[in-house]
Amino acid sequence: MIADIPFVDDVINYISDHLIIFITIFSLVGILLYSMTAVFFNKLNKEKYGKTTWMAWIPVFRLFLLGKLTIHWIFGIILVLGLFCCVSISLTIDGVSKTYEILKENIREPFMIIYIGIVVVLYIFAHIKLSNIRRSGKGYSSKISINSQIVSEYDKKYNSNVKENGNNDFYNTTSDEKTIEEMKPKTLKDAINDNAKRINAENNEKKP
Repeated sequence: MIADIPFVDDVINYISDHLIIFITIFSLVGILLYSMTAVFFNKLNKEKYGKTTWMAWIPVFRLFLLGKLTIHWIFGIILVLGLFCCVSISLTIDGVSKTYEILKENIREPFMIIYIGIVVVLYIFAHIKLSNIRRSGKGYSSKISINSQIVSEYDKKYNSNVKENGNNDFYNTTSDEKTIEEMKPKTLKDAINDNAKRINAENNEKKP
């Protein structure tokens, strides 16, 4: 037996003597890995939908999130159902033990291996997908960065125009009812809309 080998026996005794320390270390590592995975899911969700999600922190819901972010939300539901297929529950009532399971044991074990393999592949695919989104510049954070540049450009031109001319001609208006500050875009949406209108106006002027 392996336990009869002196070295293995020493290792087992050492672990037994320092069990609390080992449990603490493994618990901390587990919490760290779990948190890192949750942060990763939030990053991917933010790139796709512009916001973080609480589902990244809940064990069963994060499986749904994994399927949703990598393939489709329907696949996320399939992953959750697959998890329940891997579980068996044993109950003892009045001294009688009974096991409840969706799949029989001879089917459940190979199913679990396939299921774990699919989850691992999806995790890898999720990392690749996040990398591709950021590299292509199609993520939500990239759009915000581009739009922020538009706002910054508007602010510079606006401030320069006001300082040089003391008016708000930059916004092409002759309204006496609005002050310069009122004409300044207050939100990102205002700035983007103004920029789109300006481009359309320039294109229309170029037409014969």
